[in-house]
Amino acid sequence: MTIMARKFKADMLAGIMVKVTYNFIHTGKYNSKLMQKRFKKQMDSPNPYNRAFVAMTGRDKYDMSFITKDSLKNQFKSDLITPLPEQIDNGETEIHVFYAKKMGEKYLERYNKYFKNPIIHEHDMRHEELLGVYPKEWCELVEKICI
Repeated sequence: MTIMARKFKADMLAGIMVKVTYNFIHTGKYNSKLMQKRFKKQMDSPNPYNRAFVAMTGRDKYDMSFITKDSLKNQFKSDLITPLPEQIDNGETEIHVFYAKKMGEKYLERYNKYFKNPIIHEHDMRHEELLGVYPKEWCELVEKICI
Protein backbone atom coordinates (compact mmCIF):
# COMPACT_ATOMS: atom_id res chain seq x y z
CA MET A 1 0.00 0.00 0.00
CA THR A 2 1.39 3.40 -0.93
CA ILE A 3 1.90 6.16 1.62
CA MET A 4 -0.95 8.17 0.07
CA ALA A 5 -3.31 5.17 0.26
CA ARG A 6 -2.30 4.55 3.89
CA LYS A 7 -2.96 8.19 4.78
CA PHE A 8 -6.31 8.15 2.97
CA LYS A 9 -7.35 4.96 4.79
CA ALA A 10 -6.14 6.38 8.11
CA ASP A 11 -8.14 9.58 7.48
CA MET A 12 -11.30 7.56 6.82
CA LEU A 13 -10.85 5.32 9.88
CA ALA A 14 -10.00 8.26 12.13
CA GLY A 15 -13.10 10.09 10.88
CA ILE A 16 -15.26 7.09 11.78
CA MET A 17 -13.69 6.84 15.23
CA VAL A 18 -14.36 10.53 15.88
CA LYS A 19 -18.02 10.07 14.90
CA VAL A 20 -18.30 7.10 17.26
CA THR A 21 -16.37 8.45 20.28
CA TYR A 22 -16.52 12.26 20.35
CA ASN A 23 -20.04 12.63 21.74
CA PHE A 24 -19.39 9.90 24.33
CA ILE A 25 -16.27 11.68 25.60
CA HIS A 26 -18.24 14.90 26.13
CA THR A 27 -21.64 13.61 27.26
CA GLY A 28 -21.26 9.97 28.27
CA LYS A 29 -23.73 8.96 25.59
CA TYR A 30 -23.34 7.69 22.05
CA ASN A 31 -25.17 9.35 19.15
CA SER A 32 -25.92 5.95 17.69
CA LYS A 33 -28.88 4.21 19.34
CA LEU A 34 -27.27 0.86 18.59
CA MET A 35 -23.99 1.87 20.28
CA GLN A 36 -25.85 3.38 23.25
CA LYS A 37 -27.91 0.19 23.66
CA ARG A 38 -24.77 -1.96 23.51
CA PHE A 39 -23.00 0.33 25.98
CA LYS A 40 -25.90 0.18 28.45
CA LYS A 41 -25.97 -3.62 28.19
CA GLN A 42 -22.24 -3.80 28.90
CA MET A 43 -22.49 -1.40 31.84
CA ASP A 44 -25.40 -3.38 33.32
CA SER A 45 -23.38 -6.58 33.13
CA PRO A 46 -22.10 -7.96 36.45
CA ASN A 47 -18.67 -8.30 34.83
CA PRO A 48 -16.48 -5.48 36.25
CA TYR A 49 -14.32 -5.27 33.11
CA ASN A 50 -16.69 -3.04 31.14
CA ARG A 51 -17.24 -0.54 33.94
CA ALA A 52 -13.51 -0.48 34.76
CA PHE A 53 -12.60 0.21 31.15
CA VAL A 54 -14.96 3.20 31.00
CA ALA A 55 -13.77 4.45 34.41
CA MET A 56 -10.16 4.39 33.16
CA THR A 57 -11.03 7.03 30.59
CA GLY A 58 -11.70 9.45 33.45
CA ARG A 59 -14.64 10.86 31.51
CA ASP A 60 -16.89 10.94 34.57
CA LYS A 61 -14.24 12.48 36.87
CA TYR A 62 -12.54 15.08 34.71
CA ASP A 63 -13.60 17.88 32.42
CA MET A 64 -12.89 16.62 28.92
CA SER A 65 -14.13 19.74 27.12
CA PHE A 66 -10.58 20.49 25.93
CA ILE A 67 -10.72 17.47 23.59
CA THR A 68 -11.60 18.67 20.12
CA LYS A 69 -12.65 16.65 17.11
CA ASP A 70 -9.41 17.63 15.40
CA SER A 71 -7.22 16.50 18.30
CA LEU A 72 -9.11 13.23 18.54
CA LYS A 73 -8.83 12.64 14.80
CA ASN A 74 -5.12 13.48 14.84
CA GLN A 75 -4.53 11.03 17.70
CA PHE A 76 -6.27 8.16 15.91
CA LYS A 77 -4.65 8.98 12.59
CA SER A 78 -1.13 9.29 13.95
CA ASP A 79 -1.47 5.89 15.62
CA LEU A 80 -2.32 4.40 12.22
CA ILE A 81 0.36 6.05 10.09
CA THR A 82 3.38 6.51 12.36
CA PRO A 83 6.00 3.94 11.35
CA LEU A 84 7.90 2.17 14.10
CA PRO A 85 11.37 0.75 13.74
CA GLU A 86 11.73 -2.95 14.41
CA GLN A 87 13.77 -4.46 17.25
CA ILE A 88 13.89 -1.22 19.28
CA ASP A 89 16.75 -1.37 21.76
CA ASN A 90 18.87 1.42 23.17
CA GLY A 91 21.04 -0.94 25.21
CA GLU A 92 20.09 0.70 28.51
CA THR A 93 16.35 0.10 28.91
CA GLU A 94 14.38 -3.04 29.63
CA ILE A 95 11.07 -3.24 27.83
CA HIS A 96 8.31 -4.79 29.95
CA VAL A 97 5.07 -5.70 28.23
CA PHE A 98 1.85 -6.61 30.02
CA TYR A 99 0.46 -9.04 27.48
CA ALA A 100 -3.26 -9.78 27.67
CA LYS A 101 -3.56 -13.23 26.06
CA LYS A 102 -7.25 -12.79 25.29
CA MET A 103 -6.31 -10.08 22.79
CA GLY A 104 -4.67 -12.71 20.64
CA GLU A 105 -1.30 -13.96 19.45
CA LYS A 106 -0.92 -11.14 16.92
CA TYR A 107 -0.16 -8.74 19.78
CA LEU A 108 2.56 -10.99 21.16
CA GLU A 109 4.03 -11.20 17.65
CA ARG A 110 3.89 -7.40 17.40
CA TYR A 111 5.71 -6.91 20.73
CA ASN A 112 8.45 -9.29 19.63
CA LYS A 113 8.68 -7.58 16.24
CA TYR A 114 9.09 -4.04 17.53
CA PHE A 115 11.07 -4.62 20.72
CA LYS A 116 14.33 -6.53 21.03
CA ASN A 117 14.09 -9.04 23.87
CA PRO A 118 10.95 -7.67 25.56
CA ILE A 119 10.15 -9.03 28.99
CA ILE A 120 6.63 -10.37 28.57
CA HIS A 121 4.32 -10.46 31.59
CA GLU A 122 1.58 -12.73 30.29
CA HIS A 123 -1.93 -12.65 31.79
CA ASP A 124 -4.98 -14.63 30.74
CA MET A 125 -7.00 -11.41 30.49
CA ARG A 126 -8.44 -8.89 28.04
CA HIS A 127 -7.03 -5.51 27.02
CA GLU A 128 -6.20 -3.38 30.09
CA GLU A 129 -8.08 -5.81 32.37
CA LEU A 130 -5.17 -6.07 34.80
CA LEU A 131 -5.03 -2.29 35.24
CA GLY A 132 -8.76 -1.66 35.20
CA VAL A 133 -10.11 -4.57 37.23
CA TYR A 134 -7.11 -5.53 39.35
CA PRO A 135 -5.27 -2.24 39.97
CA LYS A 136 -3.64 -3.49 43.19
CA GLU A 137 -2.07 -6.43 41.36
CA TRP A 138 -1.03 -4.11 38.52
CA CYS A 139 0.71 -1.81 41.02
CA GLU A 140 2.42 -4.76 42.70
CA LEU A 141 3.77 -5.96 39.35
CA VAL A 142 5.01 -2.48 38.41
CA GLU A 143 6.67 -2.16 41.82
CA LYS A 144 8.31 -5.59 41.43
CA ILE A 145 9.65 -4.55 38.01
CA CYS A 146 11.05 -1.28 39.37
CA ILE A 147 12.87 -2.82 42.32
